Amino acid sequence: MKFLKSYQTEWLTFKNRFLLPDVNKYKAVSSYFFGKDGDKWFINFQQREIIPELGELKTRIDEIRDSLSEIMDPKEQAWVPMIEKSARELEKSLLFSDMFPQDEIQDILMSSNISYDVILFRSKVKMEGGVHEMVSPDYEDILRNISRATGGSTLETTDIKNGLLQLSQHQDTSYLLDIPISPVPVNIDIKLQKSDYETYHKKTYSGAEIKDVMQISADKVKISGVSVKDKIVKFIISNFSTDESQVSKSEGNLDVKMLIIDERGNTAYKTGNILKTFKDSITITLPPLDHIRGKNKVFIFAEDKIRGISSVFTGEFVF
Repeated sequence: MKFLKSYQTEWLTFKNRFLLPDVNKYKAVSSYFFGKDGDKWFINFQQREIIPELGELKTRIDEIRDSLSEIMDPKEQAWVPMIEKSARELEKSLLFSDMFPQDEIQDILMSSNISYDVILFRSKVKMEGGVHEMVSPDYEDILRNISRATGGSTLETTDIKNGLLQLSQHQDTSYLLDIPISPVPVNIDIKLQKSDYETYHKKTYSGAEIKDVMQISADKVKISGVSVKDKIVKFIISNFSTDESQVSKSEGNLDVKMLIIDERGNTAYKTGNILKTFKDSITITLPPLDHIRGKNKVFIFAEDKIRGISSVFTGEFVF
């Protein structure tokens, strides 16, 4: 029983110090990237053989339980319930599901649109018997769940360099929903046509986060005055930064793209360009799009390259 108690104490100390994540560090990283556009990755390098003996411990606990059933001495039998209790507590301590802050970390990463990638790497030198132990089955399941929920991927490899190459080739599709923010709580229901898709979302939002989102929304590039007349698309872009390092005038740097989708879901028109301007706003007028007819969806994307902040406009127009 002394062995069971001391092992559990040592294991919990190790787990809390080296295997359970520091949530504050995740918050610091997420805070830095909050509101910034672009691909953002958080890569967790996890060695699987960090505790080779851990895989054998479950076997030892089972052996202890088997030996308890062979005790015949009444005096020794009095210790059996306490030993069984200690064995159960030690076995439970090997799991992570009741201690690992999975939901909290998912929310932190989702708030800044950071994908969580995991590389489970093994030693190139085979262990005795050629078996590569997991840190803990439910621990790896937790890492996989966070990765899947945030649009990342999980790899098992003995070659970290090759693992990083595979991560760089990972394709993930995301959809930007531009939803007006107001102090009044709203419920948003996202429905997918295919039932085999699983959706993930940030579960809770603090008052400070809502305030930050509203500030970012106010600072975004503005796309206004969108109109279609005589098949000519016209719109105005404003509220972008200027590069004050320019000697003569402050210069704005914009990445503008436009996509038009017809009623059948086909791309009717697509264009884009990097624009530089010394004005506070810029009016963009496209040439007549004579080949487009009927009701079409218009998507306009504008990114302030100086601040790295973008906006999206969507609307339906008849051409």
